[in-house]
Amino acid sequence: MGIHPPKNTEAKRPEYLQVSFENYVRQGTFHKAQITIYPTSDFEAVNHVAAGKIGALRSIPQERPAKVTGEVPFLPLFNAAQVIHAQFGYLAFKGGSGVRLITQVDQGLVPISNNELFYTFQGLTDDGNYYVAAILPVSYPEFPADGSEMPQGDWESYISGVVQQLNAADPSSFQPDLAALDQMIAT
Repeated sequence: MGIHPPKNTEAKRPEYLQVSFENYVRQGTFHKAQITIYPTSDFEAVNHVAAGKIGALRSIPQERPAKVTGEVPFLPLFNAAQVIHAQFGYLAFKGGSGVRLITQVDQGLVPISNNELFYTFQGLTDDGNYYVAAILPVSYPEFPADGSEMPQGDWESYISGVVQQLNAADPSSFQPDLAALDQMIAT
C-alpha cells in the first residue's frame, strides 16, 4: 500500500493511494488485484478524460438504471475498451457507493478468458471527494485459462452469449465468490 506520485511516463493523474493484494487467490493473471483511491477534483483538473468518467459515474447511482449501455465509467485509464459487462449491480460502502461488474478490457478481438476476466468496483465517496476503483481478477469454471483459441462463429453472438452465461451464473460459481468480493468492498 502506498501513495503514488504522478510520473512523467504515466497518463496525467494526481497522487493516489493504492492497496495491492500480495496473496490474492488469483495469481499470475493479466491484472493485479488492487484498490486505488483518487482525489476527484485533482484528477478532474489534470485529465479531461478522467473528468468525464468521474462525471458519468456521479449520475449512475442517482439514476440507478438496471443496466448501463456503452462503457461503464472506469478508472484507471486503460488504452483498451470494455468488451463485456456482466453481473452489474450497485454497492454501498461506509461513506460512499458505486457499481460493480465483471468485465474484460482489450485492444482488439480477444476471447474472454480467466487470465483477463476481472471484477471491478467503481465508486465515489458520499462527499464526492474520492473515486474508489477496485480491480480484482476472477475466474469462471467454464472459461478457458487464456484467450489463445478464437471462438467459432460471429463475434457479436459470441460476446452476447458470454454475457448471458455470466449473468445467469450463481455468484458463488466464480473464484473468488462475487458475494465475498462485494462484502469486502462494502467494508
